[in-house]
Amino acid sequence: MVKKRKPAVADELLDELLGSTDALGAFQSGDLIQDLIQDLKKALAERILNAGLEHHLDDEEQASGNHSSKRIITDDDTLDLSIPHDRQDQFEPKLIEKHSRR
Repeated sequence: MVKKRKPAVADELLDELLGSTDALGAFQSGDLIQDLIQDLKKALAERILNAGLEHHLDDEEQASGNHSSKRIITDDDTLDLSIPHDRQDQFEPKLIEKHSRR
């Protein structure tokens, strides 16, 4: 008996990401796929940055709520990210270090 592999991404999530577009239509439309990949990269990078800030802060400290924009150059495009800050501006992101653009 062959075991069926669990998909890396749930079908429900894919349906939500694709919206009303069917999978074949999305595959045939290069622009739609590129936009979706860029949106996923941005969302994942910003989630990692926010998690890094939460890890950096003590229980009593709070994030300042301030963010700065930073344009990052990737292998295939650019991303405009929102970088979080702490109140003392001592947070050093590991994913994208200060003064780094790649």
